Amino acid sequence: MSDTVRRLPWGAERHIRSTFTIDPTSSLDPTIKPGEYALNVLLNQFFITAETRIADVCSESKQHIPLNQCLRRGDDVNFDQLLDVIQAISEHSLPSLVRITFEWFRHHINDDQLKLRATKSTTTASGFRDNDWLEERRQLTVHFIFCLILIDVLKQLSFHPGFDISNIEDQAFKWFRCNEKFNDMTSTQPNQLNYQTICDLYAEVVGVLAQSRFLSVKRRFMLELNNLRKEPASPSVNGNIINLNTGMRFFRVKMTPVEHFEACFQFLLDLANYFLEVRERDIKNSLANLFVEILLPVAAVVKLEMNIPIVRNFVDLLYSHVFDLCSKNKHRLVMFPLMTCLLCISQRQVFFTNWNKFMLLCLGNLRGEAKLARISLESLYRLVWVYMVRFKGENVKTTNQHLTCIVNSLFPKSFKALTPKDIPLHIFVKIIHFISQEKLDFAMKDIIFDLLSVGRCRNLNPERMNVGLRAFLVIADSLAQNEEEPMMPLQNVTFPSGHTLRPRRTCTKMISDSIVKEIGLQNYYEPIRKTFDTILKMLDTQVGRCLLVTRPDNANKDTDDLLSGDRKPKIDLLRTCIATLPRLLPLGTSQEELIEMLARLTIHMDHELAVQAFQSLQYFVIELPEWRKSVFRGFTNFIIREVTDQLMFLSDTGKTTLDRSMRFLLQLLQQWKHVLINSTNKQNTGANNQLSLSQQTDMETLAMAEGFGIIALCQTHHSRRKYSVMILREVKNIAIASKCLQKTNEKEYNLNLWKNYLICACCLTLSGTEKLQQFNVDTSVYQETHQDSSKFYTPASNTAVSLFRIVVNLLRCETSDMREIVIRGLGRTNPEAFKDLLEDLTVHIKDVMEIKQDKVRRMRKRDYMRLRLIRIFELLADREVFRYCYANETDLKHPSYQLYHEYLQSALNYLDLENEKDSDLIQQIRQYFAQFVYKFINQVP
Repeated sequence: MSDTVRRLPWGAERHIRSTFTIDPTSSLDPTIKPGEYALNVLLNQFFITAETRIADVCSESKQHIPLNQCLRRGDDVNFDQLLDVIQAISEHSLPSLVRITFEWFRHHINDDQLKLRATKSTTTASGFRDNDWLEERRQLTVHFIFCLILIDVLKQLSFHPGFDISNIEDQAFKWFRCNEKFNDMTSTQPNQLNYQTICDLYAEVVGVLAQSRFLSVKRRFMLELNNLRKEPASPSVNGNIINLNTGMRFFRVKMTPVEHFEACFQFLLDLANYFLEVRERDIKNSLANLFVEILLPVAAVVKLEMNIPIVRNFVDLLYSHVFDLCSKNKHRLVMFPLMTCLLCISQRQVFFTNWNKFMLLCLGNLRGEAKLARISLESLYRLVWVYMVRFKGENVKTTNQHLTCIVNSLFPKSFKALTPKDIPLHIFVKIIHFISQEKLDFAMKDIIFDLLSVGRCRNLNPERMNVGLRAFLVIADSLAQNEEEPMMPLQNVTFPSGHTLRPRRTCTKMISDSIVKEIGLQNYYEPIRKTFDTILKMLDTQVGRCLLVTRPDNANKDTDDLLSGDRKPKIDLLRTCIATLPRLLPLGTSQEELIEMLARLTIHMDHELAVQAFQSLQYFVIELPEWRKSVFRGFTNFIIREVTDQLMFLSDTGKTTLDRSMRFLLQLLQQWKHVLINSTNKQNTGANNQLSLSQQTDMETLAMAEGFGIIALCQTHHSRRKYSVMILREVKNIAIASKCLQKTNEKEYNLNLWKNYLICACCLTLSGTEKLQQFNVDTSVYQETHQDSSKFYTPASNTAVSLFRIVVNLLRCETSDMREIVIRGLGRTNPEAFKDLLEDLTVHIKDVMEIKQDKVRRMRKRDYMRLRLIRIFELLADREVFRYCYANETDLKHPSYQLYHEYLQSALNYLDLENEKDSDLIQQIRQYFAQFVYKFINQVP
């Protein structure tokens, strides 16, 4: 390591310590441009960091760890950031970056080679040089970092069309023709895996090059391939051809413009001809794997491109030969994926003609050897995607026949398990999802209902039920979010450089009754919820409450033994059930029972299940304010009842359960606090908040949490007392946040206060000239918002007449909350004041009694007033007001009563004559009128 003193343009000096500098003998030009200086500093920092990583990788503690684990992205944030910056500036400085990178590379490789030559004499008796493999590891590390730079820099190659890439091609393709040492390596030698990693990295470099310089890469590949084919056949030559084919595995077809697309397929067509000619099985298999790597991304997005002649020629050239190989046992593992790709890029009619034969071939291998069964299933679910999503199936009869054949093979009705066994369940879920795109009823009734045993759930079939439940949730989420068609399932591609392509994850959304009705699942929702409730209760009995860490009979048993065997698939199903909450709520279980079960599962012996149960509780706190009270009360009572009372039976390890439960309670309180803070922020910014103050904060629940925290301060263990203090602090923070929310929610608070005052006034007001008892109105409050109130309101008019004169007019208020309060207030009117209420409602009653053609807007307003009036009378009937009002025959002769009877007859006639009987508004009027009539008849003599 040497120190270099650099004088900066503004006169300051900087000491740079490095074993490699771009030009260590030159001094910094004071006239250097800022961009050049920044680039110099960046490269110096990067190469210093790179050398530090090289030394770290070759250190004694890491020298036996594979390079792809030592140098993976994310381990060194500074190194990753420097790579990102280099990629960003390469748009403008790519030639300089590539040149300097090669200088750094040659500097290290030449130095290493000199060291290797110097150590040739230090060999052991066995012929293996001491530390030789460590020097090789250092060289491979340099290659690794060199490739990382090239991969990031060459992504900007399209901005430099004239740049010469021949030296990069030379370096990459040299590694595909493996040296003798690599060919002779065995898996027992320390650097065998590292050599393969470097080959993969150079393959990724070639893939990046091909994105902008495809023709150059193609020429170089074909030149290397032709040269190898000219050499005498030998295992070494065959191995080099296979490595050369593997070197193109990251090449991707450019879909646009069409000229580039055709050029890429011309390259594949050339390889297809070689595929038909070659006889070596390993070479043929390597070409088949290469075709699959390249064609699978194309098959996922191809649309009209399948009609291009060169694509049709490619499919026609390979189809017959590949299908023949699929029937031979020794080729099936490799040829099944290739056959799938060929069908997926073929035209519609070609696919319909040929896919059935290959589908039957796949179905026939589902019960065979495990690896072949997995490949057959993966081929099948890609074919189902093309059949149902891309081509929308055939005619109804043919489509149902094909789907029934597939479903009966995958989910045989006489089997408790799935076919094939030991396969990731998401593959089955995707197949059902693809079928539901065009055959929703078939997917729900013929597949999901059968898997869940809807209507006949007496025993648990864990794997089948797991698939059915997950498939229903995927379908419901997809419909609720109005997602586009699902993408073809692709392999998770992890590049050796650390960049990973993952399929898009589906976001989840709570499934409410309104959403179910909107997306068209109302016919299936209730039966599934009932079955879900049955499954949940059976699982809780069989693998839930019996496997809690607080049970004394589990204290001295091995956890793995308890969670394995027949219990494992049931525990997996229970995890899925808990993960669905609160998106899907069981029908038949109360809030308290469900929260109690979730709280109990937070101390389950299966750690993943315990964490999932707690996450579901968090979702209840965040998403469902009406459940928040049950969550905190249930969880606090659970800790007191189940955890603290059982501590005496547990070992020292089990006593940590209380600490974990207290930590969970603390986290739930923190989530509650964050919800309140977010609500306050939204209201401060003017955002609508649909949660009422009573829903946001329940002081009794806070008091319970605070009481638990105070009692827990008596614990002797330091960590528990610490959690107690933190719980009390969060309770205080929630109370403070609630006060802030109350301030920002002043309008809602005043409306609630006004509602209480109005209901009280209507209940206590008396008729005639009698003064109101226990009811005094503060006129200043009302006059602040109603400047013209003096026209009809005076402090001396504290009677029902003056009250109704104010309130009845508010039935036409534009604010829906105010109208709702007025309806509920007038619905509580004292029977003594009913006659006065009728007199003030006369104008509105006469208006709604008119049944005539008018402007649509006017008729709509009249219908809304009909709904408000009948709701008021229905509330009065609910409180049995008419039983007292009709007791006096003298009052019945009053004109108000006569008008009221005419109104009822008019309402009945209107509902009989109304043409729009199916509208929601008319249905509501009819519903409230029927409820009123039923109650009215029971009260009137």
